[in-house]
Amino acid sequence: MRMQTMRLVLMLFLSILIGRAADGQIVTATLNGVVSDSAGAAIPNAQVQILNVNTGMKMIAETNGSGLYSIAQLPSGSYALTVTRAGFRKSVQTGIVLTIGQIATLNIVLQVGDVKETVTVTADAELINVTTADLSAVVNQAAVEELPLNGRDPSSLVLLTTGTTNVLNTGGGWMQISNAFPNETGASSGGGRQGSTYYLLDGAPNMDPYLELAAPFPNSDATQEFRVISTNFDAQYGFSPNAVVTVQTRSGANVFHGGLFEFLRNQ
Repeated sequence: MRMQTMRLVLMLFLSILIGRAADGQIVTATLNGVVSDSAGAAIPNAQVQILNVNTGMKMIAETNGSGLYSIAQLPSGSYALTVTRAGFRKSVQTGIVLTIGQIATLNIVLQVGDVKETVTVTADAELINVTTADLSAVVNQAAVEELPLNGRDPSSLVLLTTGTTNVLNTGGGWMQISNAFPNETGASSGGGRQGSTYYLLDGAPNMDPYLELAAPFPNSDATQEFRVISTNFDAQYGFSPNAVVTVQTRSGANVFHGGLFEFLRNQ
């Protein structure tokens, strides 16, 4: 009996860990790449350090025998990447901006020289996606703050994505106010019916299970950004056949900041 109880506890613990890892993959970004020399030969055992310039968070990885590195669980934000290897100049790449749920590739070329010498690239990094086939768009913090919103509700910005429309304005959607929040929304991607779009907030489902609409979004001050995946999303999302909307709330940084707004409505 005691062994069975221990097994149940262990299974529950593992399921929680797996669930948290899956949520992290949905919300956070991953940066991959290959480190090579100027001739294109892979450089193994190079140290790759990534720094979040807003929070000071650091993560370190090492390239494998093929020169490949991969750093996961990165919160969205601005980063700097530093690559070092004996016999080569240190490479520092700034201007790396990662967004929610992004899987990006950034290849680094090291130049032969003293490791005390540094090659710094300050231009915005050109990030590409060679890992997944999904089609998506990100509504970033600037858009959430600056675009006009009715009632300071960012959910309407989901409809800026190509191929999406408000399902409540179609024959495939319906709203029952007595059993829902009045500001619930739902996007239809590619002609999908109500419930065909899956909404997540910080990795957790953000749905009204009765009407299969999106539960209310955080207000514009609390919303960092969100990604709308309109097609070809991975199996980790599940639940719905047409689209996925992943929302991330704002987090703190090492610099004090705040906001001030006035909401005025008259004749």
